[in-house]
Amino acid sequence: IFINGPNNPYLAEDARALDMVDLIMFDEIAISDLSDKQQNALYSWVQQGGTILVGNDDFGTGAAGIFEDSLPLTFDGSEATIAVEDLSKFTRNGVFTEDVNVSRASLKDNGIAHITLSNTLLVGKKGIGKGLLMQTTFSLGDEPLSSMAGYGKLLAEILSLTSFNNQHMGYQSVAGYAGGWTYLNEL
Repeated sequence: IFINGPNNPYLAEDARALDMVDLIMFDEIAISDLSDKQQNALYSWVQQGGTILVGNDDFGTGAAGIFEDSLPLTFDGSEATIAVEDLSKFTRNGVFTEDVNVSRASLKDNGIAHITLSNTLLVGKKGIGKGLLMQTTFSLGDEPLSSMAGYGKLLAEILSLTSFNNQHMGYQSVAGYAGGWTYLNEL
C-alpha cells in the first residue's frame, strides 16, 4: 500500500485487517494525522511482521506519530547530492537523468544503514518486534526522481526481500519470493 498526499487515508483500526499486507509506504502524509486506533493497529501490525517505509518530508519527525521514537534516522538540516552514475550503478543500469538531492542523516541508536551511496546514507532501518521500519533521506514521490525510468529499480533495491531476510530482525517472508520463484511485481 502506498499512502501519499494530504487527504487522511482510510486505514484499518485493527491490526488483523492488515494481515494481507506486507508493506505500507508513507510519503507526504503525517502518520500522526491518523487516529490513535489506526496508529496502534499499524504499530501492532509492524510488531507482528509488517514493514513500513517512510519517505523524508517537510513534516518533521513528529509526523511519524507512534513511530517517532522508533525512527532509524536523524537529520542535520543539510543536503547531499547523489550522482547519476552512482544511482545507475547501484540499480544495475537504471536510467536516471539527473543527480538527486537528499537530506543528510545519521543513524539513531539501534538504527541500521540499509543503503549508502557516495558516502551518503539513503535508507535506514530498525526492527520493531518481528517487523521493520525503514526511512529514506528523500521523499518517495517527489519529482524529478519519481519520474525517472530508474526509479522502479531503486525502489526494488530498497525493498529487496533478500535484504529483509539477511538482517535477522525476525522479519519472515515467503522463502520462494526471495528465491526467485516469482517476479517482484507479483508480490
